[in-house]
Amino acid sequence: MGLLLLHDTRLWVAWIHASTVTGILKAVKEFDIIGTEFIAFFHENLVANHTSEDVRVSAYKREKGNTLFNELLLVVMNLSDEVKKGERVTINRKNAGFSPGGSLSAVDQESNSSIPIDGKDVCILKIPAKDFRLIRITQ
Repeated sequence: MGLLLLHDTRLWVAWIHASTVTGILKAVKEFDIIGTEFIAFFHENLVANHTSEDVRVSAYKREKGNTLFNELLLVVMNLSDEVKKGERVTINRKNAGFSPGGSLSAVDQESNSSIPIDGKDVCILKIPAKDFRLIRITQ
């Protein structure tokens, strides 16, 4: 599922284990990716950077035209066979369309739990092996 989201690929639901993907699809639906810009992990102007070679970050970006604030839905994928316990993901405010001032907030879309972002716009994530996290960033 993480690889599909990382590449903005839709899922064929005919032969899937529904309970495995229901929560993920609900999280994506709540963000409402219709009308957003998809920024793949290989794009030149990334909205988020990471520290590990085995991690990829793609994003759905919504600008102020659709809401009162800019927001991102990050797909942070761990391609390795090892758990990433302290993966640093740094938000690029300029590319994300966030203003230079003001705080950012991060929420795990699956668990609905807050993720701290430090003063340098870095959030530190634990990502299971061969798994991913969906992180919503708002200002």
